[in-house]
Amino acid sequence: MIRRTVIALLCCVTTLIVATAELSAQEGRKTFASQGTVEVGGSISFSSTWGVSGGTVENDPVITFTAEPYVGYFVIDGLEVGANPLGVTVLSSGNTTVTALDLYGSVAYNFKTPSKIFPYLEGLAGYTMVTVTNSTSSNGGFSWGGRGGIKVALTPGALLNLGAEYRQVDLSPSGASGRYGYNRLAAVAGFSIWF
Repeated sequence: MIRRTVIALLCCVTTLIVATAELSAQEGRKTFASQGTVEVGGSISFSSTWGVSGGTVENDPVITFTAEPYVGYFVIDGLEVGANPLGVTVLSSGNTTVTALDLYGSVAYNFKTPSKIFPYLEGLAGYTMVTVTNSTSSNGGFSWGGRGGIKVALTPGALLNLGAEYRQVDLSPSGASGRYGYNRLAAVAGFSIWF
């Protein structure tokens, strides 16, 4: 089943790359990171997540998986304002499954280079809602972080995104004497198109 899903995903990505290359040849596409450019895509990340309770960080991290879509607009050359509209992180341990839904805004600077590689730095801020399967309550709070890496042009309209990310999520109840939530350090890979 997993093998079929991976093959289907690779076929979709290949079709998308070919379609964007054809579109860019027809349109005389502008260069990436130029003012007025729109970037649409998504990413997956594998992360080490450390719980925080009462301001104290736990010693042992938990490995989590996150998938999130992305859309961005270049307001000037290099400067991109974007949104990660619905990131989903899932952690499963025994009979318990923890699901986190993220809504982030972002500001990124993409360095224009003469090559097909574009380094970038990005700041993130938003809201995270966490639910637990064996609990009737959910909790949410402010989240922030940063990301950096490279975007590699695969075709004149498609990018492979590789990077690292840090996020800090605050789920503290009102009146708490220390922070409750978690810290996350992740390796991120994604794909996007621009037009």
